[in-house]
Amino acid sequence: MPGQGVTSVFSFGRSVGLIEGILAAYELPVSIVTPQAWQKAAGVRGGKDGSRMRACELFPNYAGLFALKKHDGRADAAIMAWYAATR
Repeated sequence: MPGQGVTSVFSFGRSVGLIEGILAAYELPVSIVTPQAWQKAAGVRGGKDGSRMRACELFPNYAGLFALKKHDGRADAAIMAWYAATR
């Protein structure tokens, strides 16, 4: 990601490799899905605010968890989980 240092990029790559290794050891299937694919499938429009709004629509009982702008990552995670569960 732009703006990240070499150490943080290395740490991220190492973590991804570790997770992929564990999944491979347990012979669990892995599908790499681009953000564009899950956002399109979920009907997300309008960037970060769009993710929060769509998460509120998909999970109305938990709309309070997506109320603030800083909750955009939480909304993305919820929509990604919804995408995986519906495939």
